[in-house]
Amino acid sequence: MSSFYEKEIKKYIVEAINEQVNVPINVKDLDFSVLKKFPYASVEFKEVEIASTNHKSALLKAKSVYFQFNIIDLLNKKYVLKKISIENGSTLIFIDQQGKDNFHFWKTNPESSNQPIAFELSDVQFKNMDLNYLNNYKQQDMGLVVTKMNFSGNFNENNYHLETNIALHINQLNSKNEAFLKDKDITIEGKIEVNKQQLSYKIQSGEISIEELIFKLEGIVLDKNEALDLQLSSKGTDVDFATLFSLLPAQMQASLAAYDAKGVFNYQAQVSGVFSATKTPHVEADFQVKSGILKEKKSGYELSNIHFSGIYNNGTKNHAQTTKLNINDFNADFGAGHISGNYEIANFQNPYIQLTSEANIDIAMAKEFFKLDSLETATGELILNVEYKGYISNLQKIKASELQQLNAKGNAQLVNTHLKWQSKPYQLINANAYFEFNNNLIKIDSLTTTVNHSPVYISGVFKNLLAYLFVENEKLEVTASFTSPKFMLEDFLLQSSSSNQSEQEVSLPNNITFTFTTQIDTFLFRRFKAQNFRGVIQLEDNLLSATDVSFNAMGGHIKGSIALDNENPNELLITSNAKMFDIDITQLFYQFENFGQKALDAENLKGKAAIAVDFASVWDRHLNVNKDKIYVSSTIIIKNGELLDYEPVMALSKFIEIEELKRIKFNQLKTAIEINKQVITIAKTEIQSSAINLTLSGSHHFNNDIDYRVKIDLSEILWDKAKKRKQQNEEFGYVEDDGLGKGTVFLKITGNVKNYKVSYDTEGLKSNMKENIQEEKRTLKSILNKEFGWFKKDTTLNKEEPKKKDGLKIEWEEAEDNNTKEDIKKKKESEKKKEKTGLRKFLDKIANPNEDELEEDKEF
Repeated sequence: MSSFYEKEIKKYIVEAINEQVNVPINVKDLDFSVLKKFPYASVEFKEVEIASTNHKSALLKAKSVYFQFNIIDLLNKKYVLKKISIENGSTLIFIDQQGKDNFHFWKTNPESSNQPIAFELSDVQFKNMDLNYLNNYKQQDMGLVVTKMNFSGNFNENNYHLETNIALHINQLNSKNEAFLKDKDITIEGKIEVNKQQLSYKIQSGEISIEELIFKLEGIVLDKNEALDLQLSSKGTDVDFATLFSLLPAQMQASLAAYDAKGVFNYQAQVSGVFSATKTPHVEADFQVKSGILKEKKSGYELSNIHFSGIYNNGTKNHAQTTKLNINDFNADFGAGHISGNYEIANFQNPYIQLTSEANIDIAMAKEFFKLDSLETATGELILNVEYKGYISNLQKIKASELQQLNAKGNAQLVNTHLKWQSKPYQLINANAYFEFNNNLIKIDSLTTTVNHSPVYISGVFKNLLAYLFVENEKLEVTASFTSPKFMLEDFLLQSSSSNQSEQEVSLPNNITFTFTTQIDTFLFRRFKAQNFRGVIQLEDNLLSATDVSFNAMGGHIKGSIALDNENPNELLITSNAKMFDIDITQLFYQFENFGQKALDAENLKGKAAIAVDFASVWDRHLNVNKDKIYVSSTIIIKNGELLDYEPVMALSKFIEIEELKRIKFNQLKTAIEINKQVITIAKTEIQSSAINLTLSGSHHFNNDIDYRVKIDLSEILWDKAKKRKQQNEEFGYVEDDGLGKGTVFLKITGNVKNYKVSYDTEGLKSNMKENIQEEKRTLKSILNKEFGWFKKDTTLNKEEPKKKDGLKIEWEEAEDNNTKEDIKKKKESEKKKEKTGLRKFLDKIANPNEDELEEDKEF
């Protein structure tokens, strides 16, 4: 029988197919069998390939395509096609960027067939087919495996009942670079009323199962040739919340991978409008979540008793840009706290969020639950009441520009909060605060906390605070009042710490600008301690300055200004000018760490001082001072003082045998001292006591090289002691008798403190003792200009400098020659120094104080 019908049936089928299609169909071989698909006879097309209309890849490839006929009909020479089965192949459905597809390969108006074959299809099957879908117009692609796909019905009738039964495995659906439905098993069953004349398909009952989720579907589909007009409705009841999570985009699933979800989800959805290669229908959905739980796996913390309703709508353009999602009446428990609110997200391409929310949150739970990895430590309670509108494109990577354009109002409270940041050296301990937000400004009505070790109270306005806290390298601007009972400056300078203090590094933050009106009861920095500190503290562009400063310290009172400049990240420049009244001179040297030198320290001086001082110094990141860059210009008056064990003075006892030099008491000492390049220069200084009047001038290097000139006026008793050595005095020294039984001795002390030489000044020092340090008022400014290139635009520095009078030089011929050469050498070195960037105007006041700032205090 096979051989009898084979040639004839093959011929009829091939001719019938060619009359219906516009593209080539290649078939490697044909085979007729009554056994392969028994009880139907079948013609098997082997290695079939159907070309695409607009793509180089084939539309369909199949190992076998079976055309099945009733055997009884064949015996009666009736060629009626009953079934088609396509097996073991692949299909590519392709839509290009203009929306043209590759699967409209049949003729729209085929010629009337003269073939004896008839079509009475009742079953179309696909088995083991790979289906690939690529839509360049919508930027979508999909890969799936069809295990089976059956369509059964009387296809030859104008109106017929169609049943579908589909089982497939979807590998992945991608839409605009987002992955959906990865590795999901899907089954579809439906009963459809087909009207061929109207090209309508009424879905009486449909059910789509994705894994364990079941979705009901019904409605009407109209075939518009190259598009479908949909009027569909779908609903799901008691859908498992955890399984529903698996349908979310892969990127969203990754962000939620740390969480387990439970609860039930109900929804009703309507799909209406045209669906085609270029168009998306309109979608609306209402949904509810009940008894939900969202648990963070690692910590075990959870949002529980989650209840809310919502509405989804893809908008007037049926596009992500017009899509809106509303979450209404959200309520959830969070530990002992609670979160409630209403939320709206519009425009899924560039999300715009509107929300009103109230929350009482355990901050420790929030840190773990919301993965706030920028925080190392977080405890306490946050009470929040906020209204917010703004764009947030990616909650995992919030942009500073989005936070800066916040439209937010509300208030918040911190209760007993401890925060420590991973990348910042600060921590807030026991913070209690009340905030009010107004867009990007946050008003702090009150904030009490301890920053590292410093208790502070702050009220004021913070700009860009959220961006500063949550986005790297964002700037914070603060205008506030600042009060502290105990303020430790290291707490705000410390960048990295170690148990070894010498390894501590300091750096001013370059992303904070603030102005604080400050009241500090106790201010501490290293040894320095001040009380009742008042002033305006500002930080901007790596410059921390304190102006209009007054405080009590070292037993007295101080007024002035100070600046710490960190423009060079490897250096800290500290400059100040100050007027000090009634200062304990011992404490002054101790607290300022002997000004970085060892020549004269806190153990050598006692008394009360009035001081006018300009000071500049450069420190490294470990707070080690650069001794070459310590600059001091000062005038000093000391009352009721003592000079104790001062080595240069003690050296005189070898010549005049006066024990009183070990501890010289005096009523008043007035001097001017300059420190520059590790050299302390002392102007003519008179020390008067009942036993001895001593006049001193000279220089003392930080390495303890010294060059002093001393004039000693002896009392009658001490003069008698000195005359015992009269022969040596008259032979080597300059001795003068005032005619009243008193004498004057002129000496010089040179060398090093450990190996010095004391000799008589035979040239007569009295005519050359330096009366004062004759530098102009701009001395410190000139030094800073030469060292760093500051104040280049200052016209006072452009004047020709007068020749310096050497107030320290003793007019020995040999010494004069040596000093002249040394001066020339220093001048050349100074001219070679490279100019650097300028410091700001603040230093102009420090380096150039008013004349009256150097005058002796009248009360003193």
